[in-house]
Amino acid sequence: MWSIFNTTSVSKEEFGTAMSSESSFVDIKTMELVYKIIFYIYSFVGITSLLTFFHMRKNYVIKQMNFHLTFLNGLFAFISGIVTISVQFTNLPCPVSLFTSNVINPFYNSIFLSRSLRLVLLYQYNIYKVNTLELRKKIYNGKYKTTEVEPNKYLPHKYKVINRIIYGVITVSTLSGLIYTIVMLIMYSDRCPLSTNQSALQQIKTNGKETQILFNFAQIFGLIFAFVLIIMIYFISKVEDNNKYGVKFECWTTSILIITITSFNLYLNNSVNKSKELIHSNGNAKLTSRSLLTIYDYTKGGRALFSIISTYMIFACIILPCIRCWNNRKHNENIDTGLYRKQNYFYKLLNYPPVLEKLEKIAIKDFSVENILFWKNYQNLHRKVFVYFSSFIDSNERERNVDFDNYYQNYMKHFSISEMEDFPYYPNTKIPKELLPYFVNFYYNFIDVSSPAAVNITDKEIKQILLNFNSVKTISVFDEAKNEVVEMMYNSIYPILLKNNKDLSHYVNPV
Repeated sequence: MWSIFNTTSVSKEEFGTAMSSESSFVDIKTMELVYKIIFYIYSFVGITSLLTFFHMRKNYVIKQMNFHLTFLNGLFAFISGIVTISVQFTNLPCPVSLFTSNVINPFYNSIFLSRSLRLVLLYQYNIYKVNTLELRKKIYNGKYKTTEVEPNKYLPHKYKVINRIIYGVITVSTLSGLIYTIVMLIMYSDRCPLSTNQSALQQIKTNGKETQILFNFAQIFGLIFAFVLIIMIYFISKVEDNNKYGVKFECWTTSILIITITSFNLYLNNSVNKSKELIHSNGNAKLTSRSLLTIYDYTKGGRALFSIISTYMIFACIILPCIRCWNNRKHNENIDTGLYRKQNYFYKLLNYPPVLEKLEKIAIKDFSVENILFWKNYQNLHRKVFVYFSSFIDSNERERNVDFDNYYQNYMKHFSISEMEDFPYYPNTKIPKELLPYFVNFYYNFIDVSSPAAVNITDKEIKQILLNFNSVKTISVFDEAKNEVVEMMYNSIYPILLKNNKDLSHYVNPV
């Protein structure tokens, strides 16, 4: 049996024998048995992982990754792997392999590319939010639709444009592959019949050139995709992620694996095809090595190599996030910080700028900085409420129609947070007309789904906020949203803060 480590060149006779048979050196039954075992393990792990991932879809870790894109990525990677491994031990119809290579593979690879690009954009977008997001006074009409275009709407607009480009790439590549496959099946139905007695490897060996044209789209797409990923690796390297094995790890390692497998498969097939040409043109030419020909047989012409990519994708984008969910839950339950873990203590910490600064840095790497920005601006909003009802409403400035914003800025020069502690808060109080622009502005910055820093609150809460705005207009309109956002921060970035800072008593005593 030829050794996989034997790098000596094969003779003309040996190469001819290898190309004319299923395999001249591998025990076919043993190899098929191995692939069957791999198939059953792969199927069990893949289905279990996908079901677990779907079950955990409401977990913060999963939602943060964009559940729909990630689940589709894992699902079609799994389907591709099933077909690729099946071909190794059973004779599937040629159109099945062709459809998998030209349509399914480009589809899930395009999804992966879009998720990698999304990672880079989200990181830059979170930095942008921190650096440029400022609440500005907006002009509004009776239906609370802004009539002034904000500068901070620019990047969200571009982000939507890029999203459309991403989905366009997915659609164009998949449809192109589908159209190409249909055309090939119509034009060359004799080369890719629905029923065949030949294995995938026999088809490649005996009908190499005739079959090759059917898979040209997959090869061209693979080369373009590998080139784009080389560029993408550079941008991914600039991203900072709180999680060692988070989204950055997934995109980085998967990109390297795809480039490596694609390059090696191209080299493998070129080496064997070149040897086929040399036999006919020059009988004394140096042919491919025994090690490459061994790999060529073991991987059925290199096709089995791509099952490594689909398997790793399932591990990185489906299994690892599930493990992170379990680890986070376990960490939150076992963390030994006593009173620090109480939510009311977390509320106290949120009133201290040094703590907010630490949380903000964590949130940027966690791609959730909008939650911190929401909290900061919610505090500012309720400081305005305090200033209005504690001072401005009874002041001479109001009678003289002095602008509230100027009054507020002057008041804040000598403001202390302790002033608000004993001030009564009546949630059903209507929003004064002087404060209404600030509330509307807050909505269009953090609540509206198209806003520059929209937080991930429930649809039910968004509807309640709109209902409040269009009816009673109370100062508590964002209170429930605030509770949801604080809950998210408490369960996501606060454990990281506790892990990095064992003692927070120098900010607030937990007792």
